[in-house]
Amino acid sequence: DFCLSRGLGDVYKRQLLVRLDFITQAAQSPDQASRGRVYALTSEQIQMLLESLQTQLQTLNASLAAARPH
Repeated sequence: DFCLSRGLGDVYKRQLLVRLDFITQAAQSPDQASRGRVYALTSEQIQMLLESLQTQLQTLNASLAAARPH
């Protein structure tokens, strides 16, 4: 039990707390965002999240650019 507890404690120490707030209206400022949930993430999980967000942002930017009148 001691080794298991100690091992889990080491994992928890390496996690970061991240709160994701949401802006649901284009005119909202970050201060008006709805409070999101808090997640405990490892650095690897944060890296994966950032990569996913970057991919989604690139897709959104490409869609917006294609929709603009030329």
